[in-house]
Amino acid sequence: MTALCLSPLDMAGSKLVAGRDKDKEFVAEMLRHKLIEEQALEERIALFEQAEQRRIALQNLEIVRVRIGAGAIAAPHPQTTRPVTSVRIASRSDERPPAPGPRMGI
Repeated sequence: MTALCLSPLDMAGSKLVAGRDKDKEFVAEMLRHKLIEEQALEERIALFEQAEQRRIALQNLEIVRVRIGAGAIAAPHPQTTRPVTSVRIASRSDERPPAPGPRMGI
């Protein structure tokens, strides 16, 4: 099995291109919690092949900056946060529960 995972910068960049409010909030939180650096995100956006995607991402990044500067992205209320739960990832196929539906050979 091969799993592909986006880097945090790639994820933030594609969320800025999508431009939905929830995506802009997500990027704002990534910046606020220092999961990514703003300068590194700008550098990644500069690498986008399509000029229109670069323009949209930079426009939405500016909106995120304004929201962060205006304090629109507040820290979650302590009573509304959920506890972090651990997840066990099975390393062998015989440890995985059977998937519902028809089985497909790989």
